[in-house]
This record gives sequence, structure tokens and C-alpha cells, in this order.
Amino acid sequence: MGLRIGESARHIQRNSSLVPVGHGMTARDFVSRLEGVSKSANGFEARCPAHKDHRASLSVTDGDKGIVLYCHAGCQPEAIARALGLQMSDLFNGDPKRNGKPSIVATYDYTDESGKALFQVVRFEPKDFRQRRPDGAGGWAWNPKGVRLVPFHLPQLLAAVKGGRPAWIVEGERDVLTMEGQGFAATCNPMGAGKWRAEFSKHLAGADVVIVADKDEPGRKHAQDVAGKLHGTAKTVRVVECPDVGGSHPKDASDDFSAGGDPFSLDLHAESAPLWTPTKTDGPCARPIGSLVAPSTDDGTTLLGRRWLCRGAGALLIGQSGQGKSSLAMQGGILWSIGRSCFGIEPVRPLKILLIQSENDDGDLFETFDGICKGLQLSPEDRAKAGANILLFTEDSLAGDAFIELVAKLVGSYTPDLLWHRAHPIGAVDSRKSK
Repeated sequence: MGLRIGESARHIQRNSSLVPVGHGMTARDFVSRLEGVSKSANGFEARCPAHKDHRASLSVTDGDKGIVLYCHAGCQPEAIARALGLQMSDLFNGDPKRNGKPSIVATYDYTDESGKALFQVVRFEPKDFRQRRPDGAGGWAWNPKGVRLVPFHLPQLLAAVKGGRPAWIVEGERDVLTMEGQGFAATCNPMGAGKWRAEFSKHLAGADVVIVADKDEPGRKHAQDVAGKLHGTAKTVRVVECPDVGGSHPKDASDDFSAGGDPFSLDLHAESAPLWTPTKTDGPCARPIGSLVAPSTDDGTTLLGRRWLCRGAGALLIGQSGQGKSSLAMQGGILWSIGRSCFGIEPVRPLKILLIQSENDDGDLFETFDGICKGLQLSPEDRAKAGANILLFTEDSLAGDAFIELVAKLVGSYTPDLLWHRAHPIGAVDSRKSK
């Protein structure tokens, strides 16, 4: 696969995370807590307290609103402060929520292929994200309306793909900066998990791609979605999660390096991962019939027989005109409405039946009902029960959607078990869904 990265392949992107500073603390005050401190052109360099640092990888400077911390190993300001026993509030020079408004702590520039600014993703404290675009007058419009959306650090990504370097996709700009700080070519999509657009994939045509999934359900789902959209466009696709580091379980790339992970280990971890291929559930999936098990007969959906007719299902009586289909259906309806077997098919209980009549007049229907009751030698009580449980509605003019709408209203009003209409199936109604 050739994912290994030597020193000559490192492309470190310096992009600071601005942390507003508090309680009068300056960069000089901050580095007084650190080891290996030396003066730099803009501030100080020191050993980062959030990881095993042997080469003074932490940059500390004073910003307009606070201290600017940048760890070349990828540690985040929160982790650095925590390692020193500080809270983020300790790093603010004044209240970070002036006038009750969140403060901007980081901005991430999205550009086109040539490096022209398209929009920014802005991170706030307390943690929140918004997008803004240049308004053409030197300011910002706080919406991405009409903006072309692209992957983060698109020019760097295209250069890496052109040069044959693997492309790593992570979840969020912070992780991209972390990965770049470790020498990887990395990108992400704007607006978080689940927002990878199909058109982003063209920028990775022919590339070896590694997707680093966050260790949570949205992160894993996002990684699989991205992999599916890259499959067939990228040369190879692998999906990995960051390996455990010294007993810790890093959720993402930033956590991995903050916990002491190193790029070589992550590289080897990705190299050993299998190539991603669509799972069977991504398309039509056939099953061996031997995998089937006997259905339950007490699942609450069966109305007739041993699952002969269940709620939501249908049955057709087909035959030439005059062969007795209506009479046969009426006989079944009468017997099932009083809880008796018809043709060896037992109802689970006496069923309520809705008969929608569109052909015979009331006289024909009475003769059919009366004749069947007499032929079955029903008692007066059973005849009365059938007469009450079979509901009649006459409609001979509606068709199509208008008829379906009518049926839906009738089912909602009367909640029958069976719906019966000439030239239509005897339908077992699931009245739980009719409303």
C-alpha cells in the first residue's frame, strides 16, 4: 500500500487554534509552567505537557484576545491546559462570553483549487460551529448561501493526490490540522458527520484513501457513508479507528496523538486494515431458504387460519362472472364474523367486516345474506351477530385516489378487521396504521 511517511514526505501545516486568555495571564506567565522553554520570533517554544515531548513542539504566543497555542504533535488547547491543572477559563483575558455572546476561538478557511477563499467554518466557545462567506465588501455574511462547498484544504489535498500520497479523511477541521501536523495529507467535509457530498469524491479519484472514523455511532456511520461514496472513484478505500494508546481509547485523531500515539503506528494500523468493499446490506440480498424459522402463531397479526391471512395482507377470489365469487366471499364473511370456521380456515375470534358494495342492489344483497344464513342453518343469535359484525357501504362512482381516500376514511372510522370489495382483494386491515 505504501502508506509509510518518511521525514522527506512531511508537510506540516501551521494553523493555530486561538484560545482567549484570562485573568491577566500572558504567554510568558504560561510558559513559566513548562519545561524546555526557549524564545522564538513571535513568542516561545516549549515541551508540550500533553504528550511525551522531546523536541519542544509547543508554540506559545500572545494574541489580540488571548494566548495562541499550537502543538506540532496535534495536542489541543484543552488537553494542554488540563495537563497543567488549568481550566479553559483560566486562559481567558476577560470574560469569553462578552455581553452574553460566544467568542470565536478558531476559524478554518475553505478555498477553491487555486486557494481563493470560498467560506470559513468558525468555532465558538462555548463549543459551536457556524459558516460565513466573504460579503464582497471586506466583511462576512453569516451563511453559506450560494457558496460552492468543497473539502477542507482542497489545494493541499489535490497536490497530495497528484503526488501519489495517501489521503486521510477525518471528521472535523481540528483533526485535519492534527493529521497535517504529523505529516499526513488530510481533509474533511464542512458541517460535520453525514455531510460528505458525492461531488467531493472526484477530488480523490485514483487515490489511496484512509477514513478515520470517530469512535461513536455517528462517526462510524459517517465513515461508512463516505466510503460508499468513494468506492469506485478512489483507487483504494480503508476505514479505521484510532488504536488504543497506553490503556487509553482515543476517540479521534487528535485524541490519539494527545494520548501519545505516533504517526508510524497509525500508518501501520491503516496499512493492515482490509480494503473496504460494499456489504451485502448495501444492495439486494438473497438468503438461503434453510435460514428461515417457523413463524409464531401468536404474534398478534394473524386473523384467519395459521397465518392464512394476517393484518395488512390480502387475498383474491378470481373467476368468471356468475361463478359465485360474491356468494363464496359472503359465506366466508358470515362464518368468520361469528367466529366459526369456513373451508377449514378458523378465525382467531369473531371478526368485524366492512363490505363496500358497488354492483348489487340492496335486494340482491339481502337475498344472498338470507340464503346463506338459512343454508348454514344459523341460529337467530348467530344470524343477528353476523348482521351486526358485517358493515355495508355502497359506492359505485369513485375510482383511483378518490376511492382510496374514501376507504381510508371508512377504515379510520369503523376499524374493521377485514375489508371486502367486489373485484378487489379481501383485505385484512391493520387498523393500527389506518389513522
